Amino acid sequence: MRPDISQFVQHCQKAIFQAGIDDGMWGFVDENLQGLTNPIVYLWISARPKTGKPDRYYFKFDITGYPASPPTACIWDIKLNKKLPENERPKGSKFVTLAFRHDWSNGEALYLPLDRIAQPGHEHWKTQFPNLWWSPTFTIWDYVNYVHTLLNSSDYANS
Repeated sequence: MRPDISQFVQHCQKAIFQAGIDDGMWGFVDENLQGLTNPIVYLWISARPKTGKPDRYYFKFDITGYPASPPTACIWDIKLNKKLPENERPKGSKFVTLAFRHDWSNGEALYLPLDRIAQPGHEHWKTQFPNLWWSPTFTIWDYVNYVHTLLNSSDYANS
């Protein structure tokens, strides 16, 4: 197993990540992490109830180089196997809407300091959001938990 995939699997087995799965906060589309050979992983993350919106969103994660290199995630239409169209993406407060924006990098990644594609050109985020700037000591929990926080915030629900 590749080192990045091995580290990812180990981090997903940690109690803090498993607690999120047990609580229905997030989960894997394919539960077989032990057979993982490709650095592409599909996860769902639950969202606060909102009229006309799903109770979970799907994400296509690329974990190449993990954890030395941050993962990158694209919000995903799991049924059509393509990125989720702009009109179906979560909206809300400034941070919710920005995180899921479609108008940069062609919507291929989340606009977050935790994301590998979003970091270049945004080095000021390292001091502006030090707790969200990916570090090799972070785990996938840090990324998934933050997205879960956004999708379950009152700013998301009340928009």
